[in-house]
Amino acid sequence: MQDNRNDDYKSQYDPTKKNDEPKAERHSEVKIKFSLGERAENFWYHYKWHTVIALFLVIAITIASVQMCTKTTYDMYIMYAGGADVKMTGYDGSSSDYERLHSSSLRYVSDVDGDGARNLSLLNLFLPSDEQIKEYQEAIGPNEEINYTLLSNNDTTFRECMLYGEFYICILSEHLLTEWTKNEDSIPFLPIADYLPEGAKFVTGSTSSAESGTYVLPSEYGVYLSSTPLAEKPGFDALGIDTVICIRMYSEISNRFSKKESLEHFRNSEAVLRRMLADEAYS
Repeated sequence: MQDNRNDDYKSQYDPTKKNDEPKAERHSEVKIKFSLGERAENFWYHYKWHTVIALFLVIAITIASVQMCTKTTYDMYIMYAGGADVKMTGYDGSSSDYERLHSSSLRYVSDVDGDGARNLSLLNLFLPSDEQIKEYQEAIGPNEEINYTLLSNNDTTFRECMLYGEFYICILSEHLLTEWTKNEDSIPFLPIADYLPEGAKFVTGSTSSAESGTYVLPSEYGVYLSSTPLAEKPGFDALGIDTVICIRMYSEISNRFSKKESLEHFRNSEAVLRRMLADEAYS
């Protein structure tokens, strides 16, 4: 009788021989079941910082996206700085001086970015002269004090805007114009006569002796508001008689525009200023 035990023994290690034995019978498997809470706890233990970082990025991207969608883009920037206290809030539900000035200025602004809306950023800086500060102090009495912190902050903002930024069209008190034109080597303004209507009459001097319809220039860098058609417009009529209109020189330094966009914005500012001085509303 033939003994097959040796063949059977070899077949257990023969790679060419198919072993049909079910896997479940060859190997024992141990299955451990975890509850949902345990699985969550285990996931948090191993991926806590991954999860925190991912959530932070999602929240940051969402906030940035909302801000980008809701942020107002401005077509023009105009700055007022001077001794007139341009009220930001009206009384008894009436429009404020600021709202009227903003509305009147907006008439000359075009839709530069093509979004279907004309938006104007009007910067309002209360910066009285030393004489005006004395007058204000006398008016409010010794028991109240002028907010010098506000004046200091406004002065800092004004000086920054004069050196760089987007506010090329400047509506200023004459004392500010004088201060910034003392040094001929660092005058930040352009000659204003280049922006008056074609064929306009203009003189340099005082508005008291000027003929009607003549633009009066305190210097070559500004024109008195009172001698322009803007003088009677709502909001403009609340500014002092010493108010002048100027335009800053072009600067590539901007917080909002690239170099190419900065030049385009400057050209648009020139166009708006010409419309303002000619009283030609944008249509």
